[in-house]
Amino acid sequence: MGTPPRVSKDEFSKELQSALIGKGFSEDQRSKVAMMLRGDLHEGDSYQDGIDAKEIDRALSWMRANMSKHNLSSKRLDDLEEALRALL
Repeated sequence: MGTPPRVSKDEFSKELQSALIGKGFSEDQRSKVAMMLRGDLHEGDSYQDGIDAKEIDRALSWMRANMSKHNLSSKRLDDLEEALRALL
């Protein structure tokens, strides 16, 4: 069956960060994104390293349900989702 497509650590640190800068994310906003996704990104098992579509869905659902826990607007979350999915 194979492994689902994932956003790798390298893609996250280079391509995603660059995409977020291009979408106007501040350094603080990019730091918050990295902090909120680090558990999925660094799972320890090389088979599961990175973030897959289900983990993206779960993380974004949590972020949308907990807007007071971060400084990202709904528009920023939409931008983040678009950037993450483009890397899958």
